[in-house]
Amino acid sequence: MSLTVSHLIRDSSDHAPLLISVSTRLDNKPQSFRFLNFWTSREDFLPIVRDSWKQPCSGSPLQVLCCKLKRLQGAVQVWNRVVFGDIFQAVRQKEEEVRLAEIRMESDGSEAARVQLHLAQGRLRAALRVEEVFWKQKARVRWLQEGDRNTKFFHSVVKHRTVRSIVHKIRNDRGEWIESEAEIGAEAVRYFERLFTAQHIASSSTLLQHIPKILTDEENGLLEQVLSAEEIRSAVFAMDGESAPGPDGYTGKFFTAAWSVIGEDVVRAMCSFFCGAELPRAITATSIVLIPKIVHPQNFSHFCLISLCNFVNKVLSQILADRLAQVLPKIISPQQSGFVRRRLISDNFLLAQELLSSMGRSPRNADVVLKLDMSKAYDRVSWAFLTMVL
Repeated sequence: MSLTVSHLIRDSSDHAPLLISVSTRLDNKPQSFRFLNFWTSREDFLPIVRDSWKQPCSGSPLQVLCCKLKRLQGAVQVWNRVVFGDIFQAVRQKEEEVRLAEIRMESDGSEAARVQLHLAQGRLRAALRVEEVFWKQKARVRWLQEGDRNTKFFHSVVKHRTVRSIVHKIRNDRGEWIESEAEIGAEAVRYFERLFTAQHIASSSTLLQHIPKILTDEENGLLEQVLSAEEIRSAVFAMDGESAPGPDGYTGKFFTAAWSVIGEDVVRAMCSFFCGAELPRAITATSIVLIPKIVHPQNFSHFCLISLCNFVNKVLSQILADRLAQVLPKIISPQQSGFVRRRLISDNFLLAQELLSSMGRSPRNADVVLKLDMSKAYDRVSWAFLTMVL
């Protein structure tokens, strides 16, 4: 259900009328798979993964990994319905069991009644813990690690985020307001297709001739050396297991918890990529999430775009980033503060402020300041040009 309030014109009245619109959106789209981290707390979790994973798949190592991950989704969903079911209904059921056990304890007072009460309380605490972990994963609150039961807090965070993320209406490219879910979705597709469609660029061969070769053969060999199983494992376990998943729904918690079963296939797949294999779409696909830049966004340019990658893609990117970090200080000029460890981007802010301040105090010099629009600069890099530079 969505509720919107519109402020109508006063006209000749001294009252300010409000129009309250209540509508119910029926979302018939199938729910995508999401791995729930509390599944790993069960002792029968790994056997379920092992039974599904041992079934053979054909294709390249990357295709085999994608096939097994896809097949495992159905297996764990069936297992979840049998073992956990409705976790919220389970909490209500355990609360009723505790209530009945307390009544028996008050009327009976026997040792058997006391034991049954303690057992019922233990089952309730376990159900509450599952519910808390569920809401904590959805809330993605990083700063709260330990403490009392915080289910209500996590639930309020998720509820606030859900309400804030709903787009009730938006302006299209003609400046007209559109409100239906289908029209808003179509406008979003048109906007981001235009934003991310590659534009033709003129040949820059003359310019590229003036870019000097900086890295030595030894440094290039360091970047291209064959991956080791330990390097891959270290990268997997160093990632945040609680971060939001990509389109395949798997979190880092799954990979670390099931590494004893899936590790060999993950290593083979990543090594094949470093040997020249092309990543399949099942790995490179991303989910686009929109976060409002302002309180009341009116068009899609008022949203900050975040791409949620699949975990395998994140690990590959992290391995490449770790290797590049060893040579970045050499190939990035000292004036560039970003991307290099121990360099602060705030230094550039302070430098720009000092330059503007000094320009105002020096009327004898004719200075010029250029303000460049860098909106979506790193999301719109020309891959063809980047390949030519490399």
